[in-house]
Amino acid sequence: MKISGLQNQSLQNLYKQQVDRTGSAGAVGGRLESGQRNEGDSVELSANAQLLHKVFQEIGRGDEASSEKVALLRQQVQNDTYEVSLQKLATSLLSELQ
Repeated sequence: MKISGLQNQSLQNLYKQQVDRTGSAGAVGGRLESGQRNEGDSVELSANAQLLHKVFQEIGRGDEASSEKVALLRQQVQNDTYEVSLQKLATSLLSELQ
């Protein structure tokens, strides 16, 4: 994306407004005023974000188990040893029709 002309002016105005609100460039400009310490950046996740993180971790673990199961089923199909339970198939089809 090329920033020029009015876009550049708009960005400069936004930066100036931020500096005016905070009283210094501080973290906005990446510079520290004299007397300020650089304590590094920090991030704090909300409870919802932490929950989503746990969900995605569990989903990732499920992929390993699923891939193992798929590999086993693939091997059974290739060896002609895969057997379909007619009872389970019929039950599943009937539940879909209802």
